[in-house]
Amino acid sequence: MSKDTKVRPTQTQMRYLVDLMANDQQLCSGKFTKSFTHKIAQQRWESISIQLNALPGAEKSWNKWKKTWQDTRNITKSKAAAIKRHIGGTGVDGKKNQGKKNQGKKNQKKKTKK
Repeated sequence: MSKDTKVRPTQTQMRYLVDLMANDQQLCSGKFTKSFTHKIAQQRWESISIQLNALPGAEKSWNKWKKTWQDTRNITKSKAAAIKRHIGGTGVDGKKNQGKKNQGKKNQKKKTKK
């Protein structure tokens, strides 16, 4: 690797990659069919890498850009899942047990009154 080579893509490159992937649902899904083969996917990634390498920033091969996309997508999915888990929590600070504790106390009070 030479001194000039940047490993991390710029924000411009990442935005462009996200826009390209948003417009190509077959490539984004990664599922192959008779009409969308591995060879076609590779050709599309090669085209994308040429476009991204033309922008200022990182210069990568098509498979490195593909890996960059996969990593970005996985990180985004993980963050979304963490947010969803936090929102789904009840009580203070998203603790799910908070509601169950109060329910148990109500049931105990009812039993002692009878």
